[in-house]
Amino acid sequence: MAGAWVGVSLDPQGNRPVYVQLYGQLRDLILRRALRPQERLPSSRLVATELGVSRATVIAAYDQLVGEGYIAGRPGSGMYVCPLPEDTLMVTGGHPARRPAGPVNSAPPLKTVAADWQETPGWAPPLQPGEPDGRLFPSADWVRALSNSWRRPSPRVLGHGETVFGDPALRQALARHLQVWRGIDVTPDQIIVTAGAGEGIDLTLRAFVEAGAGVVLENPGYSPARNMVADRGGQVIHCPVDGSGLCLDSLAARQAAGDCAPRLIMVTPSRQFPLGLTMPLSRRLSLIDWGRHNNCMILEDDYDSEFRYGGRPLAALASLDHGGRVLYLGSFSKVFASGVRLGYLAVPETAIDRYRACLEATGPRASLALQPALAEFMDSGAYARHLRRMRRVYAERQECLLTALAEQCSDWLAIPEIQPSGMHVLARLTARVVSAGWSDQDLATRCEAAGVMVRALSSYCQPPVQEQGLLIGFAAYTPQEIRSSVVKLRMTLSLLS
Repeated sequence: MAGAWVGVSLDPQGNRPVYVQLYGQLRDLILRRALRPQERLPSSRLVATELGVSRATVIAAYDQLVGEGYIAGRPGSGMYVCPLPEDTLMVTGGHPARRPAGPVNSAPPLKTVAADWQETPGWAPPLQPGEPDGRLFPSADWVRALSNSWRRPSPRVLGHGETVFGDPALRQALARHLQVWRGIDVTPDQIIVTAGAGEGIDLTLRAFVEAGAGVVLENPGYSPARNMVADRGGQVIHCPVDGSGLCLDSLAARQAAGDCAPRLIMVTPSRQFPLGLTMPLSRRLSLIDWGRHNNCMILEDDYDSEFRYGGRPLAALASLDHGGRVLYLGSFSKVFASGVRLGYLAVPETAIDRYRACLEATGPRASLALQPALAEFMDSGAYARHLRRMRRVYAERQECLLTALAEQCSDWLAIPEIQPSGMHVLARLTARVVSAGWSDQDLATRCEAAGVMVRALSSYCQPPVQEQGLLIGFAAYTPQEIRSSVVKLRMTLSLLS
């Protein structure tokens, strides 16, 4: 190898895994165009020989580049650099840069991944939104991580030492993960391990929202947040959502009328819940600017950003923030299973003391027993492998659902053009259904009685917003299960008169 590859230098004794080092350096070569669009990359075997690393290391680095759209495989030909468009964003070292637009699911479909794990029936009710497929949980890797982490447990895990923000090893692993996958320049000191996303929201409300203070929620949006704000004595401010996400014009108009002075804004910019929209860069920058000018914090709920199957991935909102306004919320429940009650916050340095005071007052709730194992799981590369596998599996399942709905249910449901991502599809009611006087709640109730657990879009809305549609899940089900469930859905809808 020559040319651009001469500058690749790996440190086996470094703090970052070797495959992450290789991934990062290749990514930078692509961003600098030292590796040109459409250029063929050397085989993994040749790279491993030249750099003195294992072939598995090179494959892991290539897989991550494929997963993020930097390179793509061509059957029988190898890996090639994807074109670099001029209007996409990537963050490297905390600074904006260009990012390729290659499809996230560029690799061949992984049709046999389920064979790697033992499957058990009945994991989730048919077509329930937001459920991962726990049958595909990487049990062997997880057991290995548990065993390795508990051979010599840290004194902190046994109850000795400072653990209010969580296990240091896990916080280090999370900081590395956010730097690589979400472009967030964060240190382990800024990471807080939580008992899931719910505790992360509650901690943030306790840290920043006094009694009577305003909290902006998306409308439609995450329903439990309303009760959480009310329980903390906050004033809920519902803000409508347009095709680009949270409507800042509406918020500004209400503020000008003296109707609101929010202390916190809660948003889902990567994939708006429940509509599935992605907030564009211009709106993200405007939101951060609005928060800065109005002394308002922003909680970015990045609830299933890991599952993007195509299009141009934008960096996290927190990666664009240089003024200490954005608080980043993540969770493992969508990657593993809802029963895994671990999540995390990445907060600006200026917010650390507020969170520490809250946790010292009540004590941490996140399981210390699981945290070292999760750190081991992430550091070993098993977490990244699991994400890549699930992206491929879920992409195939989403396509299966869209095809089945188009073939079976087009008389009653219309599927808007969507970005391939997430764990559910939003279907709108057709004019035929609306003119017959049926609501999405009517349809959801009938479907539930038939054993199909779709959700009504209107249940996530607050007046005056009243949108109609059905949220239909696909992630937890095999293609065969999806097709049979859609047949049940069609039979239920066909009874409408």
